[in-house]
Amino acid sequence: SRGDDFEVSGVAGSTHCPTVPSQGGLVLMGAACCKEEPKSDPHIVGYLGWREAALVGKGSSLTDTYKALHDPLVDDVVQTSTNLAERVEGFLSRDDVLGNPGFTPEGVEALKLKGSDWRVFSKWLLDRIRAVNNLGGPRVVLVSWKTLRNFGRFPKFPAESEHILDAERLLEEYARLQDTEGKVEGRVICFSFLTHRWERPSLEDSDAHPDSDDHKKAKALAKFGEFGTCPIFAPHHDFDYYFWVDYCSIDQVNNDQKELGVSKLCAYVAACIQMIMYNSETADYEPRAWTRLERMMGYTYCACPLFKYLDDKYPHQPLVVDDIVKKQPETYAVDEDGGLLLRIRDPNGHDANLTSKDDAKFVRRLSFTVQESMPMNPARSWHNVTELVYDDCLIPLDTKHYGMDVVKQISL
Repeated sequence: SRGDDFEVSGVAGSTHCPTVPSQGGLVLMGAACCKEEPKSDPHIVGYLGWREAALVGKGSSLTDTYKALHDPLVDDVVQTSTNLAERVEGFLSRDDVLGNPGFTPEGVEALKLKGSDWRVFSKWLLDRIRAVNNLGGPRVVLVSWKTLRNFGRFPKFPAESEHILDAERLLEEYARLQDTEGKVEGRVICFSFLTHRWERPSLEDSDAHPDSDDHKKAKALAKFGEFGTCPIFAPHHDFDYYFWVDYCSIDQVNNDQKELGVSKLCAYVAACIQMIMYNSETADYEPRAWTRLERMMGYTYCACPLFKYLDDKYPHQPLVVDDIVKKQPETYAVDEDGGLLLRIRDPNGHDANLTSKDDAKFVRRLSFTVQESMPMNPARSWHNVTELVYDDCLIPLDTKHYGMDVVKQISL
């Protein structure tokens, strides 16, 4: 074996490259990283540049992989999705998953420093994505902020897969190109999960669409990615953002594949660093059963404590927390420092809305899985929030990035 044994937060493991010391003697993020110099790529073309190697609809190996995934299922889809859900539940309770967090308090402090080494982080993220893909079912796929800026809207999966990226292949290419600080093009890679209410829901899949006619959500995420802000790690580090969006990341045509994707939803959230919520003025976020479920998932499984807030005014007008709370007091609250809080609500409650009643069984099972899970999100695990109590539990929302980005927008 080429791997060396190492110890991560009390969990034994191995890597395919030697373990190296991290800053100040700390083992940041609980993983080993490579110390090879990045290699130049003479074939960078198009606005995605090096990311094009990970396009789902481009390149024979990836194309064949996804064609195979969309062949008719041999087994009964109900049993197959049940088996997949059980594997996901097992994964979320594994000691090597719970004992190997994406961030530790000590690791965060070390990474804040100018010139810090993020390679250990990208290695951890690649390991997490591989583990989720190895569960079976649909792979983790994402859309780049660059695609949203250049394409101007959300690409639909799988019909527009030439604009969608395979997360594992993306990270492999990133690892090949990263510099000695673990960055490519001066930024750190980061995956975000979008929780939002669809603007144009319909029982007819061909008529349903998650965004407004003018594609306001895609534009907001494109700006979010363009600025690359994270208040925890500013001013020394910006991020290259990629988004898990249901419309772009779960099959919107093949119902069998869609059911498998839904069964794997908790694992997809655990594969993302942070959750982003979009508070639309034309599609109320709160009463939707799926958004209630997704906020629980993000607060339980995402690696970063920050739960980002976006709305229709981002990044053009300053955010006023009191106005948001006054408009929706059942959904939002203010903490003692003036910060915005999002309330946990019951996704199975009598007031929880679903476009299709067939979704109720998925919401029930997934909400039970979340409630029974040990929290991985630092906002819970570092503050001993062991139980999600409906209507009482409040999620701290990050609005600091919002103000930072408004300033950047004004300066353009």
